[in-house]
Amino acid sequence: GSGQWDVYLGLGGFIARDDFRFGFETGYNARLPDRVSYYNPDARVRRRQHLDPGDEQRLHLDGAYHGGRWLAPEVFLDVLHRDPTKKFENPITHRPGTAPEMYLAELGLAVRAELTESTHAGVVVQHPIWGKATMTFFPLDVTGPRAYLYAGYRF
Repeated sequence: GSGQWDVYLGLGGFIARDDFRFGFETGYNARLPDRVSYYNPDARVRRRQHLDPGDEQRLHLDGAYHGGRWLAPEVFLDVLHRDPTKKFENPITHRPGTAPEMYLAELGLAVRAELTESTHAGVVVQHPIWGKATMTFFPLDVTGPRAYLYAGYRF
């Protein structure tokens, strides 16, 4: 990123009953303005400039079923709103001014497995279900469908 500081405040929790778990997390990510080096159309100007990236508001909801001790299929919803980046020239369109805000909602499915007491693995698939991907300081967020595998080890 730009090297600027972020301050995140979030609240989350979950409710577990029998083999089901429901969780939530909501948060506000304040992106603090600073003087940073970033794209400037005037090649003669190579100085640090003021940048005020847009703050983010996030919501994550999930529900999982624990089928036995080791397998947990899960469905989740991620919602993101990013405020506009202020006084920023869009590096794609080269229009000065304020970059537009962004909205995005993604639905996901995951299968997570506890292989041993210290190892776990899973597969996650996400797909956008609503949103407006726009040019912000992070020129384009990845908004297409995506899938990934992961594995981890707890010490």
